[in-house]
Amino acid sequence: MIAKIIGYGATRVEATRALAEGLDQVRVSGLKSNIELLRALLTNEAFVAGRIHTGFLQEHAKVLLPS
Repeated sequence: MIAKIIGYGATRVEATRALAEGLDQVRVSGLKSNIELLRALLTNEAFVAGRIHTGFLQEHAKVLLPS
């Protein structure tokens, strides 16, 4: 882990929005990172609504993990 971003809000929607805004300011050079996946997660309607489960990434792979 090279950094940790914490976002909070009165609701899940506000917290995910705060996290997404924080990620928009992150710049990583020279290393591979999963920042694009995290950004995609934080703007995914099902994720923001809390409709997540252990198979979430696999179920939404086409949207979250473009080739």
